[in-house]
Amino acid sequence: MEWMFTILTSSILQKRRLDRLHRDGKRIICYFSAGSFENWRVDSYKFPYDTLGEELDGWDGERWLDIRDRRVREIMRSRLDLAKSKGCDAVEPDNMDGYTNSTGFNLTYRDQLKYNIFIA
Repeated sequence: MEWMFTILTSSILQKRRLDRLHRDGKRIICYFSAGSFENWRVDSYKFPYDTLGEELDGWDGERWLDIRDRRVREIMRSRLDLAKSKGCDAVEPDNMDGYTNSTGFNLTYRDQLKYNIFIA
Protein backbone atom coordinates (compact mmCIF):
# COMPACT_ATOMS: atom_id res chain seq x y z
CA MET A 1 0.00 0.00 0.00
CA GLU A 2 1.31 3.45 -0.89
CA TRP A 3 0.74 6.55 1.19
CA MET A 4 0.43 10.09 -0.15
CA PHE A 5 1.32 13.00 2.12
CA THR A 6 -0.42 16.30 1.41
CA ILE A 7 -0.95 19.66 3.10
CA LEU A 8 -4.45 20.20 4.45
CA THR A 9 -5.65 23.50 3.04
CA SER A 10 -8.95 24.05 1.30
CA SER A 11 -7.29 25.72 -1.68
CA ILE A 12 -5.04 22.70 -2.38
CA LEU A 13 -7.05 19.80 -1.02
CA GLN A 14 -9.68 18.96 -3.63
CA LYS A 15 -11.94 16.00 -2.95
CA ARG A 16 -11.89 14.82 -6.56
CA ARG A 17 -8.08 14.69 -6.46
CA LEU A 18 -8.18 12.58 -3.31
CA ASP A 19 -10.87 10.36 -4.83
CA ARG A 20 -8.56 9.76 -7.81
CA LEU A 21 -5.66 8.88 -5.51
CA HIS A 22 -7.91 6.47 -3.59
CA ARG A 23 -8.96 4.82 -6.86
CA ASP A 24 -5.25 4.35 -7.59
CA GLY A 25 -4.90 2.48 -4.28
CA LYS A 26 -3.19 5.26 -2.34
CA ARG A 27 -3.93 6.33 1.22
CA ILE A 28 -3.71 10.00 2.16
CA ILE A 29 -2.36 11.55 5.36
CA CYS A 30 -3.35 15.19 5.69
CA TYR A 31 -1.05 17.53 7.58
CA PHE A 32 -2.10 20.56 9.57
CA SER A 33 -0.64 22.53 12.42
CA ALA A 34 -2.81 21.93 15.46
CA GLY A 35 -0.64 23.81 17.93
CA SER A 36 0.33 26.90 16.00
CA PHE A 37 -1.19 29.75 14.02
CA GLU A 38 0.16 30.21 10.50
CA ASN A 39 -0.68 33.54 8.90
CA TRP A 40 -0.73 32.08 5.38
CA ARG A 41 -3.52 29.55 6.02
CA VAL A 42 -6.96 30.30 4.59
CA ASP A 43 -8.58 30.10 8.03
CA SER A 44 -6.01 32.30 9.79
CA TYR A 45 -8.53 35.14 10.13
CA LYS A 46 -10.60 32.99 12.51
CA PHE A 47 -8.02 32.98 15.31
CA PRO A 48 -8.70 35.62 17.98
CA TYR A 49 -5.63 37.72 18.72
CA ASP A 50 -5.62 36.76 22.40
CA THR A 51 -5.10 33.09 21.45
CA LEU A 52 -1.81 33.87 19.66
CA GLY A 53 1.40 33.43 21.62
CA GLU A 54 5.11 33.68 20.90
CA GLU A 55 6.55 33.21 17.43
CA LEU A 56 8.01 29.82 16.59
CA ASP A 57 11.78 30.03 16.15
CA GLY A 58 12.68 30.00 12.48
CA TRP A 59 9.12 30.17 11.17
CA ASP A 60 8.04 33.64 10.06
CA GLY A 61 4.33 34.20 10.45
CA GLU A 62 3.85 31.25 12.81
CA ARG A 63 2.87 31.64 16.46
CA TRP A 64 2.00 29.25 19.26
CA LEU A 65 -1.67 28.88 20.16
CA ASP A 66 -3.36 28.84 23.53
CA ILE A 67 -4.58 25.27 23.19
CA ARG A 68 -6.72 25.64 26.32
CA ASP A 69 -9.02 28.10 24.55
CA ARG A 70 -12.34 26.70 23.31
CA ARG A 71 -12.20 28.96 20.22
CA VAL A 72 -8.93 27.31 19.15
CA ARG A 73 -10.55 23.91 19.62
CA GLU A 74 -13.52 24.95 17.48
CA ILE A 75 -11.16 25.92 14.64
CA MET A 76 -9.26 22.65 14.97
CA ARG A 77 -12.53 20.71 14.97
CA SER A 78 -13.35 22.44 11.67
CA ARG A 79 -9.97 21.41 10.28
CA LEU A 80 -10.56 17.81 11.31
CA ASP A 81 -14.06 17.89 9.82
CA LEU A 82 -12.59 19.24 6.58
CA ALA A 83 -10.06 16.42 6.45
CA LYS A 84 -12.84 13.87 6.97
CA SER A 85 -15.13 15.44 4.36
CA LYS A 86 -12.33 15.52 1.78
CA GLY A 87 -11.54 11.83 2.34
CA CYS A 88 -8.27 11.91 4.26
CA ASP A 89 -7.42 8.50 5.69
CA ALA A 90 -5.45 9.98 8.57
CA VAL A 91 -4.19 13.33 9.84
CA GLU A 92 -0.79 14.41 11.05
CA PRO A 93 -1.28 17.27 13.52
CA ASP A 94 1.94 19.23 14.01
CA ASN A 95 3.24 21.35 16.89
CA MET A 96 1.58 19.22 19.54
CA ASP A 97 4.32 19.93 22.11
CA GLY A 98 3.63 23.50 23.15
CA TYR A 99 4.05 22.76 26.83
CA THR A 100 7.77 22.06 26.22
CA ASN A 101 8.29 25.39 24.42
CA SER A 102 8.15 29.09 25.25
CA THR A 103 4.65 29.69 23.94
CA GLY A 104 3.78 32.82 25.86
CA PHE A 105 1.20 30.80 27.78
CA ASN A 106 1.67 28.84 30.98
CA LEU A 107 0.85 25.48 29.41
CA THR A 108 1.25 22.40 31.55
CA TYR A 109 1.71 18.74 30.68
CA ARG A 110 -1.91 18.19 31.70
CA ASP A 111 -3.09 21.00 29.35
CA GLN A 112 -1.17 19.41 26.49
CA LEU A 113 -2.44 15.92 27.25
CA LYS A 114 -6.06 17.11 27.32
CA TYR A 115 -5.57 18.89 23.99
CA ASN A 116 -3.84 15.91 22.39
CA ILE A 117 -6.70 13.66 23.46
CA PHE A 118 -9.15 16.17 22.01
CA ILE A 119 -7.29 16.15 18.66
CA ALA A 120 -7.09 12.34 18.67
